[in-house]
Amino acid sequence: MTDRVCKDGLAASFVWEEWEHAREVIPRYIAVSKRLTEIPLIWDIMLALTEVHPCLWYCCPLLKAYLAVIMIQFENSSDQKSLPRKQLTSMLDKWFLLARKGQMLPQQMVYYFDLITRVSCREGFVILLDVWQYFQV
Repeated sequence: MTDRVCKDGLAASFVWEEWEHAREVIPRYIAVSKRLTEIPLIWDIMLALTEVHPCLWYCCPLLKAYLAVIMIQFENSSDQKSLPRKQLTSMLDKWFLLARKGQMLPQQMVYYFDLITRVSCREGFVILLDVWQYFQV
């Protein structure tokens, strides 16, 4: 599934590089995110994988690409002081749901979603950067 959606070598991208380096391949992450949107069944499959830990980890390149697209939207928001748009929080909600149910995030990070929806885009980006750095370890 990961190979089919990622293509272009991102399927083997289990390493979370520094955000500055990840920005260089944003067009590839956007392509993966677009394919995830075009094939809604994938979300149901990943949700089913969360029931059998650690199966969701095999979808890590998909989740990484999706989070990168969310982060770039937070980072490039035209009004850094405004709250995140509804469409963006909806995307983030999907990501956090999978990461939480798949036991990919520690318990203290599960609450980040609620926090991000209540702060500015700039502050939300900084929090998401913390999540990205967690996966770098």
